[in-house]
Amino acid sequence: MANFLSNMISLGIEGILAYSSTKKKAKNNKNILERLISGDEEVPIDEFLSMYDLRIYNFDSKRDDIKFMKNFDFEGVYIIHNCSRNIYHVGRSKKVLIKIDRTFRGYENQAIYDDWKKEHEFKVKIVKFDSNAFDDITLLEKELRKKYGVYL
Repeated sequence: MANFLSNMISLGIEGILAYSSTKKKAKNNKNILERLISGDEEVPIDEFLSMYDLRIYNFDSKRDDIKFMKNFDFEGVYIIHNCSRNIYHVGRSKKVLIKIDRTFRGYENQAIYDDWKKEHEFKVKIVKFDSNAFDDITLLEKELRKKYGVYL
């Protein structure tokens, strides 16, 4: 019985600490996401990846293993800026956050990933798709490609 109570107390303390820590990180990530979707500000890619990789505590496995930001993904157009070469990549996705994350993990645009591995400086910004402003997300993407060019 004493062992059971000790385990319950430990679990409660772990939960309180994990919740408090995650709550602070989630609030910070919300601010980063708001800056990203404003469309006016570029966010350094390291800041984005740190934001996207926030994991919440799983009481079963006793580890931080559930990606929190997946719940906030949305359709939009993303602009990846290679500041070192002053070139841009414009793309669209139904889930822009995961698309950007995958790009910098080597699963999408290989040229961007190769430049990032060479320690080029990158920033990203996102334009959330609004069907009131554009009939089709493709039109928004085309307009932004005209503005920013193509990643070569």
